[in-house]
Amino acid sequence: RFYQYVTRFGFGEVTEVDMAGEVYGMMKKPGWNDWTLSDLGTNSFGQGIAVTPLQMTNAVAAIANGGKLMRPYVVAARIANGEMQRTQPTVIGEPIQASTAQTLTKVLIEVVNQGNSAARVAGYAIAGKSGTAQIPTKDGYTEDETIVTFVGYAPADDPRLVILVKMDRPDP
Repeated sequence: RFYQYVTRFGFGEVTEVDMAGEVYGMMKKPGWNDWTLSDLGTNSFGQGIAVTPLQMTNAVAAIANGGKLMRPYVVAARIANGEMQRTQPTVIGEPIQASTAQTLTKVLIEVVNQGNSAARVAGYAIAGKSGTAQIPTKDGYTEDETIVTFVGYAPADDPRLVILVKMDRPDP
């Protein structure tokens, strides 16, 4: 079930954004030769899974969109044969129900209110979550370097923005 949800949110898949060079990220799945049961445990808290910033932003946007996963795009419109062609928003999946998205939004608002004070904006409810990732090497994980992120959306009650901030190896 864990891997079904992770895949439904688009992890381990390309988003099909309108840019060249998109990568899949990394996620070993049950049935693969190098997958072991211990991967389920480590994957559940983020080790052994690598997602792109676009995949993470799009997954969080699905929560903000009431459970609807959209195909992201960069180009809003283009001129072809003298006519403007607008990119139409496209739903590519519904990883969770709208009621689940509402519950998650309430939880993510409390995450910001109770623990991520730097993400607060006066007059707005912000929904978001921080993350800290160890950096893998050929010999394991680095001891004292991390990747830190924050991803959230606002205003939480009528989302207009999804923002992801990522810092590689920040100076504490």
